[in-house]
Amino acid sequence: MASKNMSDYGPQVRFDDRLEYEDRLLLFCPETSGGLFVSLSPADAERYVARCRELGQAAWVIGQVLPADSGERAIEVI
Repeated sequence: MASKNMSDYGPQVRFDDRLEYEDRLLLFCPETSGGLFVSLSPADAERYVARCRELGQAAWVIGQVLPADSGERAIEVI
């Protein structure tokens, strides 16, 4: 299913060149993606990551959602 998700949605995603194929594929895996992502505004994301760190929970900002009319891909994973 992950490879199907990647083929369907991959064209809408731009990955940083540093990410290996396996890391990219993991982001399309239906068994884990629900628990891996939280979508927040930049300000909320900053507060969320800070609070997670206070609680000893790992959290990272991994990308951003771009406006559809920006001419860019819909999601950028850094």
